[in-house]
Formats: sequence, C-alpha cells, structure tokens
Amino acid sequence: MSDRTNSLETVATGLGLVYAGLCLLIVSILFPFVGGLFMGPINVMAMAAGLALLAILLDSLGRLFCLAMPDDQAGTKVIIYVSVAMSLGALAIAGVNLANAIYFLQGGDLPLVDIPLAVYLLQTPLAGVGSVLFLLFLRNLAFYVNAPDLAGRALTVLILGVVTVAIGILFAFSVLISIALAMTFAAYYVGPGLLLLAIVLVVMYGNLLTYLRRAVIQYAAVA
Repeated sequence: MSDRTNSLETVATGLGLVYAGLCLLIVSILFPFVGGLFMGPINVMAMAAGLALLAILLDSLGRLFCLAMPDDQAGTKVIIYVSVAMSLGALAIAGVNLANAIYFLQGGDLPLVDIPLAVYLLQTPLAGVGSVLFLLFLRNLAFYVNAPDLAGRALTVLILGVVTVAIGILFAFSVLISIALAMTFAAYYVGPGLLLLAIVLVVMYGNLLTYLRRAVIQYAAVA
C-alpha cells in the first residue's frame, strides 16, 4: 500500500469524524426540546452545551486527520493547516466559556478562567473563517480525487453559508436600529428564512461529506 493511499484513507477517516460532529451538533440543538421534558432547564442547557462542545471537538479532530493530505498538494495542505489552527482556537475559547458557565451555575461569582473580552469575541470569527477554509479544502480535495461535481457542491455550500451569515448580520443591525423592527423582521423574514436556509445547508453539507468520503476511498483504492 502506497503512502498516498494511506494518506487518503486517513483523510477519509477525518471526513467521517467531521460528519459525526455535524450529526452531534444537530443533536445538541434539538436536545433542549426533548431534554426539557425530563430535566431542569439548567441541566438541559449544560448538557446541550456539552454536546455542542463535543461536536466541535469531533469536527476539529476530523480536520486534524485531514492534515494527512498527500504532500504533492502543497497549497491544499496550507489551507487545511490554517483551518485546523482556527478550529482549535475556537474550540479552546468554547471550552473556557463552558467551564465558566458551569462554574457560575454552581454558585461561583467570578470566572473560573478569566480571558480578555477581545479573545472571547474571537471565537465566532475563528470558527467562521476556519469553516470557509475547510470548505475550500473540500473543494480542492474533490478536484484531486476527480470528483468535479462534488467540488461544485462545496462551492455551493460555501456561498449558501455566506448568505446565511449575511442574513444573521442584517438581523443584528436591525436590533440596533429598532427592537420593533427586529421583531417584525424576525417573525416574517429572518425566522422562517434562516430556518429554511439552515436545514438546506446542513443537508447539503452532510451529503457533501458523505459523498466526498466515498470518492476519496474509491480514489485511494486505485492510487
């Protein structure tokens, strides 16, 4: 078995872990609706946050496996290295936030781990840029394994994700302008629109990971 085959099989494993992280993230979002029937609100939120953190951990671990990309793809390797670095940074901040939240819920009056506000605010940008870079990595990977249709899907998911974020930012600005405007905007546009976009985005991203993983395994078999 060649080194390139081993590398691609490791990448395929990484894509599987990223997919598992996506599924767990969905569970963490849905958990409060079900867990609230059996647990108190504080425990439900703590459990949901823990599941979300584990989902991010699986995603980051999957990206680490993707660092095994064959060495003849230097540009693609740079993209995944930067994506992993940003993903781990967002994971570290999320872990600190969860620890502080649990400590506060248990009666603590000060942050368990005190971090500057600027660092705290970096979590979302790090995760966002890291995700964009990961989708670019998936696009390059699709071209590498002779699956141009999946490369097109990766670009579509990226564009759809940017549109979703743009709508969210627009809503945030509407809150600053007028609470009444924000509530109207949320009820008639943002709420239904974001929900629909989120569902479509998750399905498309999940399918992309699944089909690309299969394409990588098939390519590795003949590499």
